[in-house]
Amino acid sequence: MKGQKIKLNKTNVEALPAPEAGQKIYWDSELLCFGVRVTPGCKTYIVQSCIRGKDVRYTIGRHGKITADQARTIAKEKLGEFARGINPNQAKKDERAKSVTLGEVWERYRTSKNLRPSTLQGYQYVLKLGLSDWLNKPMNTISKDMVEIRYKQLCSKVGPHSKEDGAKALACACMRLLRSLWNFASEVYEDGEGTSILGSNPVQRLKGQWHKIPRRKRHVPKHRLADFLNAVDAVQNEVIRDFIRILLFTGLRKNEAASLRWIDIELHPEMRYLCLEADRVKNHQEHGLPLGDYVYEVLKRRSQNKKADSEYVFPGDGKLGHLTEPKVAFKFIEQRTGIHVSSHDMRRTFLTIAEGIEIPFKALKRLVNHKDPGDVTSGYIYTDIDRLRKPMQQIEDFILVQAGRKQSIESELAASQISV
Repeated sequence: MKGQKIKLNKTNVEALPAPEAGQKIYWDSELLCFGVRVTPGCKTYIVQSCIRGKDVRYTIGRHGKITADQARTIAKEKLGEFARGINPNQAKKDERAKSVTLGEVWERYRTSKNLRPSTLQGYQYVLKLGLSDWLNKPMNTISKDMVEIRYKQLCSKVGPHSKEDGAKALACACMRLLRSLWNFASEVYEDGEGTSILGSNPVQRLKGQWHKIPRRKRHVPKHRLADFLNAVDAVQNEVIRDFIRILLFTGLRKNEAASLRWIDIELHPEMRYLCLEADRVKNHQEHGLPLGDYVYEVLKRRSQNKKADSEYVFPGDGKLGHLTEPKVAFKFIEQRTGIHVSSHDMRRTFLTIAEGIEIPFKALKRLVNHKDPGDVTSGYIYTDIDRLRKPMQQIEDFILVQAGRKQSIESELAASQISV
């Protein structure tokens, strides 16, 4: 090995001069492969050998924190490991990985994944309510029994502000996230042979125990559309009024509508559409949607009165710069009408109406930007925005007719014939 050889003991090591820059290595004259690395700031004992034709260097510790004799003893142990083909660096890494905590895995997971702000917020909420006391636990101490017990505890955690279905939904969300974090850690933390240092996923214990959470069916019934829209008209905040209208008449997801920017909208009378880029849509699939007559007029009016300093169609006062969740408005609507709905229920209402008036399934999926990975044929069919104008207008007209804000097509035709 290149480098000056000296007897490594306390006196000789302390007498070694520090280089002005870089490092210099001195090797022990008695124990082969044992040395000290000297830099401008410190002196560190090392041992170096060859495994499978590759030089491997192991750092023993700083001079002053350990003595030369202690370092020599450790060097002999590590040389024995080298001789058996064991890389002590990998062993140290493996040992560290075995003690990695759930919180550390979460931090690495959230920084390495391209999580949407709403998804990240949801995960943090779940961790806080269901797994906060586990964040400092090493992953390999979380057993199947612990998972099963915690799952049952969360399922039964019903209080004055939570219902049975809500408790079960939280329990399922917690365990799905834990399962994902465990699978992620199994791929990231491996030993030198590429084998996961974690055992089997403990969430597997819940197989057959998962609660089926009934899907919500809340929507605005067609015979209550007039009451609902009248209540929307009574909401004092104009931005929120228009936001709820756009949700109902387009079927957009809450966050997609809330973050809608003026550059996403084309208001030219001959074009009239909005287009959301793939990275801003839940399923990462670009979403183009034609604007019906009513929606066009709403957005046109908003454009004429828009704030000069806001890029968003529905500006807000928070740090995001746009509207988030108008819960107070929906509470106001419920008090006036008895109709209990949320932002997402507007999307469900849109879908329910579209299905009720027999909009073709392919067009319906395209209108709400659902994709079906199992439908091979649809992958070869491109439904452009213009082909969606008719079904979009049909849905809009149905809502307005049911709400008493527009004559039916038949009535309009009859009126035009009488006038002639």
